[in-house]
Amino acid sequence: MADERSTRMEIIDAAYTVLAEHGYDGFTTRAVADEAGRNQSLVHYYFETKRDLLLALVEEALSDLAEQLEQLSHYDPADRLLALTEYIVETPNDDDLAFKRLMLEFAAQAPYDDHLRTELASGRELIREYIVETVQEGIESGQFRAVDPVNFTATYQMAMSGTQAHTAVFADETDELVVAGLSNLITEYLIEGQE
Repeated sequence: MADERSTRMEIIDAAYTVLAEHGYDGFTTRAVADEAGRNQSLVHYYFETKRDLLLALVEEALSDLAEQLEQLSHYDPADRLLALTEYIVETPNDDDLAFKRLMLEFAAQAPYDDHLRTELASGRELIREYIVETVQEGIESGQFRAVDPVNFTATYQMAMSGTQAHTAVFADETDELVVAGLSNLITEYLIEGQE
């Protein structure tokens, strides 16, 4: 059973590499098999179609996101938002840039694939709920000023996701500016007592 899981994850890891390096048009089960050093029939044993493999990639990314949010939940509300911002927007190294490009590829396919769109929407909703709950907790504890958590979250989340897409395309330093701007929004506006 452990070998089955590790083989499946090996294929998912190879799929991640292929999609990040070659984009959706270059993503084939043959390319994934070659990247994994496996037979193409083994890829199809675990994932009947290319689409099934793509959905597995999204599910794995969502699982990683949920795990990261759980780890951040032990921070106080301000530190939680700052850590979330760095996690999502962070200055890309090669792996981070590959992940941002992967997510952009998924977003580009989502309008044409209901299941993929639903999976991506669940990740977006997970982050939205997390930010709303964090802001509410900060307000209730007196750390944050009384703002509308839903409105704040919409703006905050769109700044992060827009920066992810921008960085995936241009790989420039805009993300550093956005992290600094969102950090200022927390420390200079959201925290109670700041003017």
